[in-house]
Amino acid sequence: MTSCDCCNTKFTWWKLLKKNSFYGSLKCRICGCKHRIDFASRFSVTLVSVVPFMLFGLILSPFESIFLTILVALLIFILGMLLTPFVVNYKLTRR
Repeated sequence: MTSCDCCNTKFTWWKLLKKNSFYGSLKCRICGCKHRIDFASRFSVTLVSVVPFMLFGLILSPFESIFLTILVALLIFILGMLLTPFVVNYKLTRR
């Protein structure tokens, strides 16, 4: 998990998940330093959540029903998003 570059306070999983969804900036609750997600981590978020969703929905779907395909693809997307706090890095932008 990512921690603050100024005071080494760990960011909570929930806070990281909320900020990963929209690539928002993250503010430390202790020292107030602002962090932004770096470009490589944006790419990681896409690889973990969107790519498996698209691969399953468009190519690998074993189901005849479009509803079931969409449902399973959305479940894969949600599971991927739940993993994103473990693969992202935030860089200090200002103190």
